[in-house]
Amino acid sequence: MEITEMQDPLGASAYSVFPIPLDKHNKKSVFYTRFLTPHKFALCLLIEFYAQHATAPSCSTSFLDIVLEYFDSSNSLPQSLIDLHNITEKVPSTIDGYTVYDLLHERLWSLHSYEDIHEIFMSLGSYITNLYEPDEVPPSHMLFSPSSILSVFLRKCVVEYEQLSFEQGVEFFKSFLEYRSPSMSFRKDGVEYCKVNVRHELLGLASNENLLQLAFGSTPGCHATQDIERLIQLQIQHMQRYGCFLPDEMKRKLHDILEAEGNHLNTSYHFRFLNAWFKGDYQQSIENLCRYFDHVMHSNERVSYQYALLNLSILQADFGCDKEALRAIEDTINTARESGDIACLNFALAWMYEFKRSQLPSSKDKNPEEEYHILEHLAVNSQGAQIPVLQSTVHLMQAQHFFDNGNNMVGVFSNLTKSFALQCQSESFHSFSRYMDLMQETWYRLGCFSLCINYINIYQNSFFQEASVIDLVKSYMNKARRLVENGNWSDVSATLQMAKMESERSFQSVHFYGREKCFLYLDKAINEKNYKTANFLLKSLNGFRHSKESLFKTHYYSLKLDISLGNFSQSIDAIENLLEDATNLTVEWKVKLMLLKVDIYIKTNVRHRAIFELLNVIEISSSSFLRLYLLEALCLLCLIGNLDCIKASELLDSLIPQIIASGNKALMALSFYTYASIQISSYDKLKTPRIFITKLLDNAFDGYKNCHMKDMQQRIALLRIRFLKQISDNQASRYAEQYYKELYMQNK
Repeated sequence: MEITEMQDPLGASAYSVFPIPLDKHNKKSVFYTRFLTPHKFALCLLIEFYAQHATAPSCSTSFLDIVLEYFDSSNSLPQSLIDLHNITEKVPSTIDGYTVYDLLHERLWSLHSYEDIHEIFMSLGSYITNLYEPDEVPPSHMLFSPSSILSVFLRKCVVEYEQLSFEQGVEFFKSFLEYRSPSMSFRKDGVEYCKVNVRHELLGLASNENLLQLAFGSTPGCHATQDIERLIQLQIQHMQRYGCFLPDEMKRKLHDILEAEGNHLNTSYHFRFLNAWFKGDYQQSIENLCRYFDHVMHSNERVSYQYALLNLSILQADFGCDKEALRAIEDTINTARESGDIACLNFALAWMYEFKRSQLPSSKDKNPEEEYHILEHLAVNSQGAQIPVLQSTVHLMQAQHFFDNGNNMVGVFSNLTKSFALQCQSESFHSFSRYMDLMQETWYRLGCFSLCINYINIYQNSFFQEASVIDLVKSYMNKARRLVENGNWSDVSATLQMAKMESERSFQSVHFYGREKCFLYLDKAINEKNYKTANFLLKSLNGFRHSKESLFKTHYYSLKLDISLGNFSQSIDAIENLLEDATNLTVEWKVKLMLLKVDIYIKTNVRHRAIFELLNVIEISSSSFLRLYLLEALCLLCLIGNLDCIKASELLDSLIPQIIASGNKALMALSFYTYASIQISSYDKLKTPRIFITKLLDNAFDGYKNCHMKDMQQRIALLRIRFLKQISDNQASRYAEQYYKELYMQNK
């Protein structure tokens, strides 16, 4: 059995760190032909005539000049049959009354299918000298020396033809038909060379059902089993690569072919399994998977039982059957170990590690060092098995491990670099989506918004055609999340529309898109104090299957909503309960919960507890490279910490450029608000110009307005009123009061 790839084994619940199961052998690299063209193929036919002694000896020199002109691939000479016709129509052949072009024209129009072209390429090697046995009769045609220019030309064409992929072969045949088509109008002594032949796919004949019916009559469908199997395998490869179901029209045509021919191929059940899986039909997918492996097991094909279990565990994990999936993957590991299948064993171990990390709750006695030792073991095994895709995957898993713990940014960059180098070396980019996601997340954590958004744009622009549906949707949702934090809601709607269009191609991506969109609008509703909408969205999240990350988000926004409603004691107890279970929290999640505690202490005026929590946040975020949370904590400390006004101003002066580079609009507004509060509270001492303070307040107000944070807008408007009253600016004060009243009535 050929082990094929499956994108995103955990579906919408986790990132597709690696495709499973994977081919144990490296796939043939994608080959883009630069030398072989239909014109070079026509020259191969001319060389064939020369070897068959079909050209006049007196014209051999001029004939060889024609071929040598196109030997260099960088030559810019025209490559059309018209130019070849003008040159060869005057070159005589050894057959009376025929020129070389007459022979070429007849040969070109004797090719009715791609198989005919294939046979010619396979026969070209017979014109190159080989070592014959003494009793072997040498061929009657001419033989070229292996070092001759003609032999080199033929070999280059044959090698490039053999490297063509299925899609490139189809394009080559189409370009050959287009290259040949002008010769239908060529004439010899006033008579056309050929009449219209209905067997040729020219002039739109093949797409005209009436003409085909008139030419061939009513012909029953007739398809070779091998061709059908290849067609289904091609569809399976595309479904696995892009992680989406087939369009209804294509599915109907494949169904009609299978039903008309009465074919019950093993691959047809595999095809139905994938299509049902990506449509979210658990019952049909598992039935077709069992049928596929039942048929394969009873046939003469080489198959291993462990791959059936591996596919089953992936399917069950995607539909939320976690216990069954874990049991199936454990059986896979045991079976692979017994059968000595090292590749399957390593992939199953890696998949189980990732599944437990992203889906299953961790035990309280979990040891992070033990996890790292497991990854080190996988890295050694993958290197020994010489599987570059698995090596690249393990490096990404190690980078994710360092990223979650937050204590080794050097390890993150080191493993990301190794993973990308292995992908380039093996020319296999199955893990490229996860690599780019980790890169943008790393730069975001370090507070560099421009690099973060650039990595997202590079992936979407240059890898759009190669990306799976779920990875593409995740990229769009990441971009939407960054734009929300940047306060750019006008571009968020366009990004979400693109994500929605792509997500409709599979059940998993629709599920992921709906859940992440819910989170974005839930945060917006809480900031706007639209509690009715917030409660509705929070209840809607119960209808989605959650990973550990999305489950934490649900708890986080539930706590944020309770805090906004004033349920402080209930919220503080829930936060403490979550922080006690530290094994299921990444360092970033811990810091987010601690900042919620700070918000509660500030609103309840327990400033000494808030300062204590802020100091802990600063310590953790600085050691874990959580730049945004560090900047936020420092701003809050300047705001409530009763620091010396000059030292606090100097600290904010050094922080604001970094905050602007982070692209976080709410954090920028907080820094301006904090700066303005310090200047106002020490106005008599600092003597800051009034226009500078009002400008800070305006910028803070605009920032919170872009983030739809109505509560902070009101707070800034109130601060401005107090400041203008403090400096006895009656006209400005009246204007500010009127503005604040309008804002307050609008919010109500």
